[in-house]
Amino acid sequence: MGTIMVETESFSSHQSRATIEGNNFETHVKTTLNEDKRLADHHIHIFNNKDFSEDITLLDRFTISIRNYTEPPNNLHLVAKDTRTGALIALICCKLSLHGRISETLFYSMFYKNYLKEEDLKVVLVTPDKGRLNKQKTWVSEWGTYNNPTKCRILSEYFLDGVYIDNRYLKERYGITATTHLGVDLHDFSCLPAHLIDWKCGRR
Repeated sequence: MGTIMVETESFSSHQSRATIEGNNFETHVKTTLNEDKRLADHHIHIFNNKDFSEDITLLDRFTISIRNYTEPPNNLHLVAKDTRTGALIALICCKLSLHGRISETLFYSMFYKNYLKEEDLKVVLVTPDKGRLNKQKTWVSEWGTYNNPTKCRILSEYFLDGVYIDNRYLKERYGITATTHLGVDLHDFSCLPAHLIDWKCGRR
């Protein structure tokens, strides 16, 4: 009985730490974008799901209702919005690592674009690429390379409007020096502000 309790507490502690780290990364992404003068000059602001309760438009547009099932947008991450026109520009999903959870992001992309007919809404993923350990216990990218992509990379290139890699966060937060192979729809995180502006102006 004692062994089960220890394992349960250990799992709970791990989940709590993962949630805190995920929230920290999401805050980092939101703060970095909102402090970018280019976005401010184009009246683009980034909201998180806590802001939805203060914006009934966001709450209504992102609530999923199917038959008798209703899911408020509690699991969504960030939304880029034109504060002058109210137009939604992009849904920005933030994940420290994938670990099989890329399907959630792909689902939101397909659901909002096809089921809710939000064709103009871009859906992107921001991640530091926390990687995975190989047999030598060294960092290996979760994205592979352009010529040797992982399944996550292939699916993301097909179903998302972009993946933005923040390797700098990986170094500053975890002391891991790593370089993700970019290309096609995998970009450095620093490219996202310019892309948001282009999407707002209809240039991409």
